[in-house]
Order: sequence, then C-alpha cells, then structure tokens
Amino acid sequence: MLSYFGSRYVVCRSLKEDKQSVNQYLFFINETIHELRQDEEEEKDILEVVPNNLLQTEPFYTYITDSNDSIGINQIIALKKLKYFVKNTNLQETRQAALRNKCLQLWEVPTVPREAPVDRTAKEIFDNCWKKLTRRPDEDISLFVSDNFKDVKMESLPFLLDPNSWKWCFACGRRFLLVGLGRNRIHSWDMRGQRVSFFPRSELQIELPKGTILEVEIIPEMSGEGRAQRQINVVYIMDVIAISHDMSYAMKPLKERLAVAEKLCKVLNKPCQKQFLTLKVKPYYRVVDMISTFGDLRLRNCKGLGDVPTLDVSHDEWFIAPIGVIFCKVLLEPWQLHFSQSSGRLYFFNYKTNKSSFEPPRESISPFLSVLATRHIWRWLPHMSRDICDIEEEEENHSRKELVGGSLTWSVLRSKLESIKR
Repeated sequence: MLSYFGSRYVVCRSLKEDKQSVNQYLFFINETIHELRQDEEEEKDILEVVPNNLLQTEPFYTYITDSNDSIGINQIIALKKLKYFVKNTNLQETRQAALRNKCLQLWEVPTVPREAPVDRTAKEIFDNCWKKLTRRPDEDISLFVSDNFKDVKMESLPFLLDPNSWKWCFACGRRFLLVGLGRNRIHSWDMRGQRVSFFPRSELQIELPKGTILEVEIIPEMSGEGRAQRQINVVYIMDVIAISHDMSYAMKPLKERLAVAEKLCKVLNKPCQKQFLTLKVKPYYRVVDMISTFGDLRLRNCKGLGDVPTLDVSHDEWFIAPIGVIFCKVLLEPWQLHFSQSSGRLYFFNYKTNKSSFEPPRESISPFLSVLATRHIWRWLPHMSRDICDIEEEEENHSRKELVGGSLTWSVLRSKLESIKR
C-alpha cells in the first residue's frame, strides 16, 4: 500500500457480521467531532477512541505492531522503487499487468475496459422513454399539445363532480419539453404540431443531468409597472418524466414528482452565477382553494399587455401574469377522494367496489401519462382576465359582474365553487 499523503485505506478481509455496535460507536465519535468544531471559543478535540490499556492487551497489540511494521517496510520499498523510476524513465515494471489482473480478480472487478457511453440525440432519448411509457407512442404524443387540451366550458365542468381528485395551476407562458444531454446542452420541443422536433437551446442558461426530461413553462417574472418595469425569464417545472434516464419518476404520483422537482431545483440552481436562469416548481392548488387563491390576484399595468391580473411570486414585488388555468385529475378511475366529516380527513373511495381507505391504494396512483390525458384548460380572454380581478374588488360592495361571451365566466364558476362542501 503506497500513500503519499496522510490518508490511509483499510481493506477488511473476513469482516465480522456482528459489527453494529462498532458502527454506532464510530458514528457517535464522528458526530462529537463535528459538534466540537462548531464551538469556536473552546479548543477541544478527541484524543483517544479506545483506552490505551485495551490497545496494549495481547494478542491484539502484537498483531497491530507487526502489521504496521510490515506495511511500513513495503511502503519504504515502494518509495525507493518510485525514486529509481523517476530518475530513470527507461525502467519498466514487467509485473504490473500481472499484479493488476490479480487485484481485479480478487476484487471481482471486470478486466474489460469501460466503453465510452453512446452520445444519443434528444429525439432518441425522448423516443426511448416515450415508448416505454405508452403503447401508442404516435397517438399519445398529441396529448402534449396545448391546442389539444379539452376546453373548460360552462356545460362541462368535470372537476366540480369530484373536486378533491383534481388539481389546478395557472397557465402563464409557453410550454416546452426539455431534454438534457448533459450540463448546459439543452434541447427543447415547443409542443406544437403532431411531430416531435427538438432544437438546441443555447440561450437557455440552465444545466440538466443527461437523460433528464422535464415539462416546463418559461415565464417572465416582472417587477414594477409601466416603462420602469423589469422582466426576467424563469423556468417553471410543471412535471417530471425522467431524471438521468430513470423513468420510474413518471409512474409516481404528481405530489412525489413535484417533490423530486423541488430537490432538483435546489441542486441545479446557481444563485451566485447571474448568467444562469432560475429553476422553480409550478405550484398546484386544490379546487376547493380556488376562490381564496383568486383573491390574491392583483390588477397591474404590464408592458405590452395593458391592465391584466397578476400573482405575486416573492416578497420583493416580483409577479407573474397568468393567461388561464389548467386542470388535471390526479387519481385514476374509479377512485375518488372524499372528505370524512367524522374524522376530518380525506379518504380514498372506489365507487365501483365501494372500498374506502385513508391510505392511497397503489392502483389509485395516476402516473404522468394519465394526468396528461385528463388536462382541461380555461383560456382567459382579454376582457375576461380584467373582470376576474374586478369581481374580487367589487365583492366588498356585495355586487357581482357578469361577463359577456360564451366562455366560462368567473362569476358562474365562483358560485358553483361556493356550493362545494370541503
């Protein structure tokens, strides 16, 4: 064993199985060292882990002494040998290959050298993932396209029949499917048309692990009003399909996928490097909280948009301007989520078998593809988006404003939401 630094490596042969107490003790020592380093006023340290009298008992003491002497002698020989090889570059070690093979054989490590990974294109990475997620890859690809989302109409409001099984979020900007090829090599599809075409996005200053596929919105966050208004683009993650070629995330519930997205943002964001865009996770809300959430909308004058409803996203006056609402169902049929008046908790109910459970059944989990297939969109028209905020302001005077046009109005939707019991 040759080491040029203060570090040493221990390889245990025939390690005893009953080692839990030793592990716990060493972990306790490590925690104690960490705590002592936190206290800058007192200079304390651990001087011994095992008492000296125990270390000097036989036969352990003789074994350790002989082992250290043997290692030291071998190290001296290796260092002398290294010295001669440095002085004479023509020297060759003929036993190096044989020694390497013996070590690899002992450690059960393959002797075949590793091959460089195949550098796949964004389209190949997506196609490979998509074919494993669906049996109809060519047909189901249309589910991504916003124009194919089902429009929310006054005569069709499925999220009101089972409100606890649905979530919603504000639609705020252009949606993209991002594929990471490693570091800042990002390709995107704008989710338009029936053909998937990925293009490099060199101007999109973010980094993603290779084989990561995310559904995102690129949203301008604004500060101030009128001419003095500032804008910065922020990448909001709407959903996770794969991370580092791991497609198991697409089969998890939406709540877990968003939790993974939160961790991903924490790892990838670089607040000290201003050239990189910020990654955030799109907030999803419950249907029963829609009225209170809409109460947070404020009418602001935005450059190029006029007076539009806006939503604060931070405490320092930064906000976004929603252009609609996207609804999605997070439970598979025939499962529903109901509120128990007796226990004060939500429970899962199967209306076909009449089975109920407080814990989420495995068969009720709605994976990425199922959530995507249930999306409905409520597109705001210019006059409608302004009136959404007017309704909130006029409510203090107990007056209500009806909107013109054949689309769903906030006043109608609000009255239906008020009738829902939590």
